[in-house]
Amino acid sequence: MSPRALTPGAVRVDRLWKRFRVDAARHRFGVDESRRLISHWRGDHAEGWRWVLHDVSFDIAPGESVGIVGVNGSGKSTLLKMIAGVVHPYAGSVRTVGAIGAIMDVGATVQSALTGRENVVLYGRMQGLSYRQIRARTDEILEFAGLTDAADRLVKHYSSGMNVRLGFALASHVEAPILIVDEALAVGDADFKRKCMQRMRELVDGGATLLFVSHGLEQVQAMCRRTLWLEGGGLRADGESAEVIAHYRESLDETRTLPGDVVSIRTDLTTEPAEIDRGGTLTVHFVLGSDEARSVDLTVGVSVGEIDPFVTVTHRIDLGCGDTAFSLSVHDLSVAAGSYPVLATITDPAGSSLAGWRSIGRVRVLGERLGPTPTGVARTSPFLVASTVEMDR
Repeated sequence: MSPRALTPGAVRVDRLWKRFRVDAARHRFGVDESRRLISHWRGDHAEGWRWVLHDVSFDIAPGESVGIVGVNGSGKSTLLKMIAGVVHPYAGSVRTVGAIGAIMDVGATVQSALTGRENVVLYGRMQGLSYRQIRARTDEILEFAGLTDAADRLVKHYSSGMNVRLGFALASHVEAPILIVDEALAVGDADFKRKCMQRMRELVDGGATLLFVSHGLEQVQAMCRRTLWLEGGGLRADGESAEVIAHYRESLDETRTLPGDVVSIRTDLTTEPAEIDRGGTLTVHFVLGSDEARSVDLTVGVSVGEIDPFVTVTHRIDLGCGDTAFSLSVHDLSVAAGSYPVLATITDPAGSSLAGWRSIGRVRVLGERLGPTPTGVARTSPFLVASTVEMDR
């Protein structure tokens, strides 16, 4: 898109850089202060700064739903704040067209010294709405947030969940061309999360642009067709959500001995993923190390995400002193094509942990892939089952 081609709802980020000061001691005297002054005099201004974003560029077309993923500290929230105009770049530029509805921090959208109803009026006026337009939407906003009975209570007496509900309701009901959501679904009950997903789906279907940050990768994949992956302040990947999130999940896999482990776990999946056909058998070769003979329960799971397996198996294993080697097979794994984490944990017969839950490798399933789901529908497992439709005559 050329600059003249930007239309309401468009976002352009061009070679964006941002830095913050490094946390330093409160007082600096003597040699340290002298070195700082000398470095400054020599023109070395890099000392005491850390780069949060470096050379990030992308375009978002009006009506696109874009997810942003990355570990904590990768620059996601800073990027959203710069798009919202809350933080200014060190270099590069951000261009947006149209009003922005944003919910980025718990309580950031609302004023604690005002009531819920007064916050609706204030936010609406800040977005350029008339008092008539605000009055027409006030009841709808408060009802969505579940705050009808607390509308005239000061926000400082709200819980954190009530704060987020009000903030999301404000940001999503002003009909701005651009909606920014940063971890708003991390607080709130299941019913509120369902309402948020439904509301975001309505806005996207209505042509709004959505930028959505969440550590709930299933939610990101359900809401967004495109995903940006930030790593170390840079843009590592930009593409179709399923593909980008799959690569991001692989980067999170880590096989290690965790602090507090009594029994060590080694497998042949550490060096190379297993590869099976749909409906095939996954066989994992284990070597468990123990400093004494004991009986343990080994639980192995296959997962879409990092910690929530969609299938698990548990077996009692008698260990000797030293290493015990064996193979475990999971049969009839009828899941769609893809790459899945394999997880394991070990407990004693009473249920006490001997080795914490962790990834031990991956299994790559070949065959048919899952089709797309409707926007806002999160698929919780990748099982493929046969189905038919028979029309009434």
